Amino acid sequence: MALAGCLGGDGGSQDGDANGGENGDANGGENGERSAPQPYPEFVATGAQGAATAVYADFNELQSNDDGFDSLFSESSDPLLLLPAQGVGLLQRSSAQFQAIGLGSLLAPGSEETESAVGGVLLATRALVATGEIVPAEIDEALLSTDGQFGPFEQNGERGGFELYGATGGPTVVAVSGTAVIVGGGRAPVERAIEAAGGERTRARDEIDTFGWVLDAVEAHDVVFAGHGGEAEDDANALSDADSFAATHRFGGGQLRAELAAVYESGAALDDATEELETVFGEDADSVSTEFGEDRVSIVGSYEASNTT
Repeated sequence: MALAGCLGGDGGSQDGDANGGENGDANGGENGERSAPQPYPEFVATGAQGAATAVYADFNELQSNDDGFDSLFSESSDPLLLLPAQGVGLLQRSSAQFQAIGLGSLLAPGSEETESAVGGVLLATRALVATGEIVPAEIDEALLSTDGQFGPFEQNGERGGFELYGATGGPTVVAVSGTAVIVGGGRAPVERAIEAAGGERTRARDEIDTFGWVLDAVEAHDVVFAGHGGEAEDDANALSDADSFAATHRFGGGQLRAELAAVYESGAALDDATEELETVFGEDADSVSTEFGEDRVSIVGSYEASNTT
């Protein structure tokens, strides 16, 4: 899948939506433990239709650990393995926004073209967020002088510790701080992410119980594709009636750990999906465990780098 260093790939911007919650009988940890909260959900608030999306990739971990899995991804049809990879595809397409505004080098891990160092990239309900050690003066210079397709940018205010920039040749808005660069196709999605991160707006994981639960149910991870209020694009269609879901990858020691946590609209909807969840999700894993609750499920699969199905 060539996850590391590929987020500057081809494609256009991509939107999405997700929300969340808590409580239930299923969980994502092998020992029933919850993971410590990761920082990316702080940027995620619900959109205009009450939906939310969180798609995140940790650059540093992927750079170090994703080698050896390309053949597994290319040959497998296992949705437990492929759903997080679809999230990375959304990030790849969305990252074209950075290239279009003259900031493509930010998304090249190890690049010597910038002083800023991006550690992770997040698609947060229609806003693309690059987090890390950002040098605002460097970004300011690049935006004010870019000859990209939207032309140079102009400073047009400040919000929540972020300097705001508007494109002179299009609707794109960029927000810059010492820890993040946020890009959106207008002011609303950018300000929504800023307000959520600053505590001025309720975050999706706190607003929607099921979305918060699925994010809590998965253990620490390097890639996540989580959503509420929209269908996950898995070939098995077992998540079509899920209210919220989170699908993750974690690399390390020549292994990949894939997890899925999902909450369904009802126990009956989960019953309808159970056969596919039990037989298709994790079908290519070296080991897999599935735990069901009244209206929710957690699945954990382990894959070896040498496993070429």
